Amino acid sequence: PAEIVALHCRASLGDPGELDGSVAGRGRETLAPPSEPPDLPDPRAGEELVDVDGVSFRRGGKIVIRPGPDADVQARMLDGHTATIERIFTDYDGRVHLGVTVDDDPGQELMRATGRYLYFFAPEVEVIAP
Repeated sequence: PAEIVALHCRASLGDPGELDGSVAGRGRETLAPPSEPPDLPDPRAGEELVDVDGVSFRRGGKIVIRPGPDADVQARMLDGHTATIERIFTDYDGRVHLGVTVDDDPGQELMRATGRYLYFFAPEVEVIAP
């Protein structure tokens, strides 16, 4: 059992600005997460507007869901439904994720209030002109 436990490492968070002097360059161990620099924008807010291949997506805009044939069954069941863009995120690879609520879903307000959205990529939706 001791050998198995030794196979699993333990990660410790440390603040590099606070050295305990025992090992050069090694910070004191802490369970607290690192602090963020001040004045950072809230990453949960997402972007207000983004352009993908010449198509503009705006938070609050209306779309029609058009998942591709390789989409999962839950996404395909929403084919043709209109939705409201609630959040827009761009990942580290540059792909745009659109968090939406389905307009004819009776739980849309609850989804919006709790921040639980359905996510689609830009090619899986069509923008409805305002």
